[in-house]
Formats: sequence, C-alpha cells, structure tokens
Amino acid sequence: MEAIDNKMKKAVLILILFLLNTQFLSGDSGSSAANFLLLDRGAANIGIGGNPNYFSKNIDILFYNPAMGASFKEAGASFSYSSLIEGFDLINFSAVLPTAFSGVFALNFSGLFYGDITGTIISGNEYEYSDREISASDMVIGFNYAYPFTEIIYAGAKAKIITGTLDTESYFNPAMDFGLMLNFIPNKLFAGIAVQNMGPGIKYVEESYSLPVTLNLSGGMKIFETRKKDHSGTVFSSLLLPYSENVEWKIGAEYSFFELISLRVGYRFGSDTSRLTLGTGMNYKKSENIYKIDYGFILNNYIGSTHIVSVQFLYDMFPKEESLVSVRKMIKDREVRQKAFKMHYTKALGYYQKSDYNNAANYIQQALSLYSSSRKAINLQIKIGAGVLFNKGVAMYELGEYDGAIKKFTRALTLDPDLKKAQEYLEKCEDKKKEIEKPAEESLYCTSCEKSIPGKAIVFCPYCGKKLEKREEKEGLEEREEKEETEEPGGSEETEKKEDIETDELERDGGTGEPGGPEEAEEKKETEKKEDIKTGEIEGVDEIKELDE
Repeated sequence: MEAIDNKMKKAVLILILFLLNTQFLSGDSGSSAANFLLLDRGAANIGIGGNPNYFSKNIDILFYNPAMGASFKEAGASFSYSSLIEGFDLINFSAVLPTAFSGVFALNFSGLFYGDITGTIISGNEYEYSDREISASDMVIGFNYAYPFTEIIYAGAKAKIITGTLDTESYFNPAMDFGLMLNFIPNKLFAGIAVQNMGPGIKYVEESYSLPVTLNLSGGMKIFETRKKDHSGTVFSSLLLPYSENVEWKIGAEYSFFELISLRVGYRFGSDTSRLTLGTGMNYKKSENIYKIDYGFILNNYIGSTHIVSVQFLYDMFPKEESLVSVRKMIKDREVRQKAFKMHYTKALGYYQKSDYNNAANYIQQALSLYSSSRKAINLQIKIGAGVLFNKGVAMYELGEYDGAIKKFTRALTLDPDLKKAQEYLEKCEDKKKEIEKPAEESLYCTSCEKSIPGKAIVFCPYCGKKLEKREEKEGLEEREEKEETEEPGGSEETEKKEDIETDELERDGGTGEPGGPEEAEEKKETEKKEDIKTGEIEGVDEIKELDE
C-alpha cells in the first residue's frame, strides 16, 4: 500500500508540474505554456539572483540575451546540472564559436526532465496503475548569433525550437529571441535589453496556449577593481516583464580576488517560490585555456532548496586582442600592411634586377618596416646590399684605388656568391695591382743611335755595334755636359793646365787615348772584345769566328 502511495505521489507531482508549466489549470485556452523557458540557467547566473553574469565570461548568459554572445573572442563549451525536486532534473549545454568578421555563433540546449513512473491517472480522484512507463519532458534547442558592430553596440538573435512530451502526447513549436547590448565601458559597465520567446502558440491535446513572451532588462557595473586586478566588486540588476505574468526584479553582487575565486549573492523580488540565492566560482587560466567551475544555491519556499553545478572550458582564439572589434581592426590593418609590403617588395625586386641598387635598397627597407621577419625580404636585402658594395667597388676601381675596391668586391661576394660581375672586377683589380708592383726592366742606351735597348747582358748595340751605356749613366753624362756648357769660357788656371796635360798625352799616344800608340790600342780593344764574348756577357758566336779569322 505504501508503494502505491509513493507512486501516486510521484505521478501527481509530475502532472501538477506539467500542468503548472502549461497553466492548464487556469482553464483558459489563451493562457501561456512552456513556462520552463523562464527558469534561470547556469550556476554563475543563479548565484547573483538569476542575473546574466556578463563579466565572468559565462556562456550561459546567452539564455538571457543573445546579443551578449558578441563579447566572446573565446571558443568553448559549458555544461550545468540542477536537481529541482526529487526526480526533476534541469540540464543545460552551450557551445560558442567566435569569428573575426562573421560574428559569434552559439548552440544552446536546455531540458527539464520529470522522470518516469509506472501508471497514470485515468480520471477524477480515482487512480489506475499499469506496468508501462510514462515519461514527461520539456526541451528547447537554440541557435544563437551575435555581432559586435562597435566596441559599444552588440546585437544578436536566437532561433529556437521548443518541444515537450507527456506519455503519448507532444508538442513542437518554433520561437525567436532578439537582443541588444550597450557595452558603455568595456568590462566596467553594460546594459542590455532582450525580447524572448516570440512565436506562434503551442497546440497541445487539442488546446492552444501562448508562449511566455518576456521583456528582459539587465545591467551591471564594476564598482571597484585594484590596479593589478587582485580584487574587484560588481553589482547586477535585471527586470523581468513576462507577458500576463508577475513582474520580477533581480539584484545580485559578486566579489572576486586574484581572478581566481568568486563569491556571489542575490535576491529576487516578486517571485512566489524563490528568494535568496548564493554561489561561488573558481577560475583557472593556463596560457590560452580557461577552466571554470561554479556552484549556485536557491532557497525555495515551496519545493525546498536547489543546487546547481556548472563546468566550462574556453580557449582564447585571439589572446593578444581585447575584443572581436579589435581583432577585426588588427586583421584589416594586417591586410593593408600586406598590400603595402607586396608593393614595396615588388618595386625593390624590379630595381634590383635592373642593377639600380640604391632605389632597390630604399624600397626593401620600407617593406621590412612592415614585416621585419619576412624571409624573402631579408634575402633580397642581402643581395641588394651586395649590389651596393659592388657599385662602390666599381667607383674605387675607376679612381685607381684598387685596394679599397678589392675589399668592396670581396664583401659583396661574401653576401652574394652568385654576383659574377663582382668576381670579374676583383680579378681586374688584382691584375692592375700586379702591373703596378712589377719591377721596371733595366735598359741600356746607345749614344750613337740614341735608342734604349732592353736587357742587361748586352754590351754592344745590335744596330750600330757601338758599346752601350746604362740609362742612369747616360743621364749622368747628359747632366755633366749640360753643366759644362753652362760654365763660362776660359775657366780657371787649373782647368787650363789639365787640358794641356791631356793634349800632350793624346799626342804621345797617337790620338787614341791609350799608351803605346794606335796599334797597341787596337790590339787591346780586340782582346777585350774576345774576353767579353767568351764570358757570355754578349751574344754572337759569329763575331768570335770573324775575330779569330
């Protein structure tokens, strides 16, 4: 008997909750249905009285205002679970994906499951039980889209499908949410407005019911925050204006320290079932990954206390930027830089191919100022630098500064081993240096022919047979002759005596200048010539034969 009473109690609870949800007891065909849509979602939101906890990066805020999705530059997912009363479970799942230019896309699922029982109510106050299971549930699936027009103005919409079942009966209905949010001071002050559950009425068991259309006004302000963000305090408030229902006002506050632990409290005015809410949360951030776990508590006057647990994972897709608006600006700036880089690089390459290295150097410098890590630009800059050194080397070569030119060409080849013309000029410089450093060939001079005869082993002129003199001796002789010509005629007494002595000697030697007369002088001359030929000082074997004959 006790087992039957427990089953009957559970069946009555399911039926009552379901009828309350559809307001079937009102007897009005125009009353609202699917009131489970008004339930609060997410432990971080419930902890502050059911207000959207915008500052905590909580994905479940999309259940309150679809425009708030535009605040996410992180991709991630969240899951929350709460047990309302025995066997009644509320499950929520959300996922979000931001894009730089297309906005933020999100998926929401929420389901209220009433459990299964064996048996059903047949009619009136009489109950009849059978062995088959009876189930009941309400669910909603939403597809959320939000777009940040500026850093201040966000807008969003959600298309959702609402469905419910009770045993063999079910309903299926579309609905829409629209939202607008003003982010007056990023991460400091916001306000939002949303219209929820707009759609055609639900037809259930041959009866029609309207959806609980709601106007949700919400806002929040960070009242203090330390410079290092070690401590911060935030207050929230929202006004719920359901169509044909009681107005509900929610307030809440959150205190966070070290961006790690959060403590929350909230209160609801105008609600017959819920008053005080409490909550806490913990965040852990590692690199671009953010892990969150939150707990919420509702003190309910009628069905007892409710506990809600939420877990969430986020991955920051744009860690260097503050918002999607700044991400868009960064990408647009990058596109502009890429176009400018391409233009400067192309011009630099064109001038390099024309060997106009100075202009090429100017344009490649501008390209690298836009993308300093571009490998192809760096390589081109090295080649252009080699070309500039080559031009300097050519200028020094033409001025005859071969040592400096060699240094320039060597450095150019170090930067660009494929610069063949630098190698060619380097070889030219080395050849020029060899010509300059080559010792001058000693030459002899014929006083009769007045010609310079190269070589140092020849004694007699090959043209006239006269004995040759060295160039420096000839120059010395010319200097002495010029000096004698410049002296005054007459000279000194000593000079006259010297000339008389020389004259006497010439007369005594027969005018040959050699002792013993002309015959002895001629014989002595032939003997010296033979000795010279034999010792190899002059060439000419034929001359020796003639002299012997």
